[in-house]
Amino acid sequence: TSGSSAPTQSAKKPSAGKASGSGEVVQLQEEWIVSHATQIIRMLPGGLSVVGLYLFCTEAGYQSACSQLCNILKELWAAQPQAAESSGQQGELLLLHVDSSSKKTTLRAGGPAPSPSSLKPCELKYG
Repeated sequence: TSGSSAPTQSAKKPSAGKASGSGEVVQLQEEWIVSHATQIIRMLPGGLSVVGLYLFCTEAGYQSACSQLCNILKELWAAQPQAAESSGQQGELLLLHVDSSSKKTTLRAGGPAPSPSSLKPCELKYG
């Protein structure tokens, strides 16, 4: 593909644990993820850009990390605004969630200042 994404949950080294009664809690290292993505942006040749992030965890873990993911998308947007505009993304970065228990994939898109409620579902086509 013509894009890249931040590493998977295990490579991000988040601390995942059980909260009392509320399911899985995923804590992401936002600063590290943004720094890593910024380094990738600098290394990519012309015409390629980072198009978003992906997360491999349960649905409960995704819900617990959603606001952090939106903050990361916002910082990623600020790191490469010209790339997003010129790549035809229509001002959106993508967030791919792969549910670790059901293997279901969900793709969402967010603009320059995404919030959990503003992430729009997208159709994910294979092949």
